[in-house]
Amino acid sequence: MTTGNELTRQEPGAVQPQATLTDDQVRLLKDTVCKGATDNELRLFMQVCTTKRLDPFSKQIHAVKRWDRESGREVMTFQTGIDGLRLIAERSGQYRGQTDPLWCGEDGVWKDVWLAKTPPAAAKVGVHRVGFPQPLTRVAKWAEYCQRKKDGTAMAMWATMPTNQLAKCAEALSLRAAFPEELSGLYADEEMDQAHHEPNGSREAQQDVAAAKLAAMKGETPAVHDAKFVDEQPPPQEAPPAKISFKALESFKDIKTELAKLGAEARYYGILKTFGAAKSNQLTMDNARTAYAALAAELKAIRLAAADREETDKLYASLVDVHKGEVDRLVGVFGHESWDAVPVADRDSLLGKMREQLA
Repeated sequence: MTTGNELTRQEPGAVQPQATLTDDQVRLLKDTVCKGATDNELRLFMQVCTTKRLDPFSKQIHAVKRWDRESGREVMTFQTGIDGLRLIAERSGQYRGQTDPLWCGEDGVWKDVWLAKTPPAAAKVGVHRVGFPQPLTRVAKWAEYCQRKKDGTAMAMWATMPTNQLAKCAEALSLRAAFPEELSGLYADEEMDQAHHEPNGSREAQQDVAAAKLAAMKGETPAVHDAKFVDEQPPPQEAPPAKISFKALESFKDIKTELAKLGAEARYYGILKTFGAAKSNQLTMDNARTAYAALAAELKAIRLAAADREETDKLYASLVDVHKGEVDRLVGVFGHESWDAVPVADRDSLLGKMREQLA
């Protein structure tokens, strides 16, 4: 029987075939970790689990639906703990850790330890990446991230561990800025706390239910939090989905054209296939929104990769101008047939090694 753990075995960076789950596991995801998701939203969630190599049954990732005023509907976001973001960054091979967190008050003076009884006004954390001369640093403000009760006081962990919560938000911002391709569309739980209130422990409870039921399928008996769970009644049948509009089709045409210019038209059809469609006119308005979001994220990632490739090509050409054939020889010494065969993710590291050899 195929298990949820197989979602973690794909290589990142490209659209991978959607993992196969049993009917029981699909229902389990929709009842717990991906609660309230439509079939199309569940497909997108499973695709994200596959490409990011995160296992929902091991509490590495979950989906949360929140009301979006602009679109007038519930929108799904994908969340993970800060350890999940670090894990994805580490798998890139470019992650070199982060700086110690700093906090400041209204006076703007940064401190490495926050001892005041009142929460800090802001926190910042820098992330080191190969090829970056300085750590990439982002700032998280207390006013923007603190989750509050109706009376205005901080809730749960934000009241008891304010410095820790705010530092996690700052680190998540820096990680996503340093690794946009790997972490696009993923948010730390602490970043999203202010967007939607859930009863304390409800997310853990949902994931514990998933873990317990999955283990029951395997004949195991895991420990769960001290909570009572009640199976919900199945939701009522949804009305037939509306067909995709002409305006939406034009948007899909535009993004297909952009991907084709970058030599990645196959990615376009690969993502459509995950939504059960061979062409955009086979989508519905319901799954067209999530499909377009996936395509937009893919286009952004490809553009970033193209920009990285262009930049490293320039640096390589400058080495060739100075050292001639010696540079090509070193490419072979480090295990590559040619410079064009070197993966973009490995180029900064290879350039650094060659500079050391040529110094």
